[in-house]
Amino acid sequence: MKKFLSAILILLTLTACGIGEPALLVGQAEIQSVIDAAASMNSGRYVITNLATGEPQEVFSFMFTEDGTQIWLDETEYRDASTGEYVREYRYFDGTVEKSSDGSETTASYTKDEPYQMSTGVLLFFIPGLVETAVESTTDDGFTVYTWDYDAKKLREQSSALANVLTFRTTYLFDTEGNFLVMTEHITYENEPPSDYQIEIIDRNAVTEIILD
Repeated sequence: MKKFLSAILILLTLTACGIGEPALLVGQAEIQSVIDAAASMNSGRYVITNLATGEPQEVFSFMFTEDGTQIWLDETEYRDASTGEYVREYRYFDGTVEKSSDGSETTASYTKDEPYQMSTGVLLFFIPGLVETAVESTTDDGFTVYTWDYDAKKLREQSSALANVLTFRTTYLFDTEGNFLVMTEHITYENEPPSDYQIEIIDRNAVTEIILD
């Protein structure tokens, strides 16, 4: 999961640096539309599932109050390989203070104008300028799949955090009516197991309360 989060942070950096735009890729307009819609949501949840286990590993929930203040909760659960026990970690922003499971607290401010980055669509990894191949295919159910293979060499050159990445693939699934369903991310590494995650957006504009248990 740490590799996945590293990729998110790298996306933020690369986007800010303004990677050059190639010719329009297969599915680029459709995927961009999804990201634009995600960035404009007033509330929602991102469910990140570890495909190796089939279990949700992280849930990020957010909402904006009437005055534009953002409240969010990022919950992660994983199995500790050394103990075999499941560990829950969280970060929670109540509108004034950001609290973490390690006991730390930090005064912060997130608003509609300056939201927390994970609520802006950045979880749907999207850097057209680093894509090597883009392919469209159709499932037996008639759903559309856009498969993007990133140039691993260019990714490695952009950040030391991806120094051992061998392949980096994302897929975006749309139903027969063109509605976005899920995105998957598959990464292989040198001398490390691969990582496979699925990202789904649920409760779009339907979250009315976020409370830390």
